[in-house]
Parts: sequence; C-alpha cells; structure tokens
Amino acid sequence: MENLKYDQMVKKVKQDGFSLKFASQELRNNRHIVLAAVKDWASALEYASEDLKNDFGVVLAAVRKEGRAFKYASEELRDDEDIVLAAVTNDVRPLEFASDKLKNEFKMLKNVNNTL
Repeated sequence: MENLKYDQMVKKVKQDGFSLKFASQELRNNRHIVLAAVKDWASALEYASEDLKNDFGVVLAAVRKEGRAFKYASEELRDDEDIVLAAVTNDVRPLEFASDKLKNEFKMLKNVNNTL
C-alpha cells in the first residue's frame, strides 16, 4: 500500500508540482518526490521538508528552474555562492533572499564591473 501512495505521488508531482502541498510529511521528505515536484514547479520547494530545503541538489534544481524559488531555501544555502549564482542568473530579484555577506559581495562585484 505504501508503494502505491509513493507511486501515485511521483506521478502527481511530475504532472503538477503544486501537488506536493497536499502530500504527507513523509512524502515531503522524500528526495525523489521533491525533485520531481520542483522540476515541474520550482516553488514546490516551499512544501518540502526542512531537510530537503537544505539539500544542495534539490535547491539547485529548483532555482535553476526558477530563481524566485530561492526564497524557500534554508538559511545555510542562502549563503552558498553556487546556489545564489544559479538563482540570480536570469533575474537579480532573488538576491534579496541571500545572506547579507553574499548580498554585499554581489554589490561589490557589480560596482567593480561598472567601473571597468
């Protein structure tokens, strides 16, 4: 029976990542299910377990799909340069959710770039 729930949820989130919102906490903590969800709808990261909001691969997949999903990343990953760069590649607005340290570094780089 548990495999049936798992298989059904994988199918659902592949079709509609928002379905993760209605999953059990156990399924929201399943890396395979959450990855499938964020690949369809990046903001499904909001409904992932705290552990998976701190999973580099899951968060990277989400922010590569859509940078604004970055706001759901853990505090630790908001301080990760690779995650921040992936989040701001197409839109700098997610930078507001980065750690203060990285915000300052990005502002400094922008200022240096403007002087070149």
